Amino acid sequence: MVTSLNEDNESVTVEWIENGDTKGKEIDLESIFSLNPDLVPDEEIEPSPETPPPPASSAKVNKIVKNRRTVASIKNDPPP
Repeated sequence: MVTSLNEDNESVTVEWIENGDTKGKEIDLESIFSLNPDLVPDEEIEPSPETPPPPASSAKVNKIVKNRRTVASIKNDPPP
């Protein structure tokens, strides 16, 4: 799970549970984007303090699409 975005050094902090212990790691965004090219933003825009942020309606939002599959077992009872 991504727990924080570190804009200063362009990385994210992730945490997971392994054998009952919480583990964590910092991963640079360059590595994430090289492994997941579909997550790369179309363009990088860094607003300056003098530039007001764009209106919310025109702002681009990058979505992380998660594939989810639910598997249900089917109980096959023999006929009576």
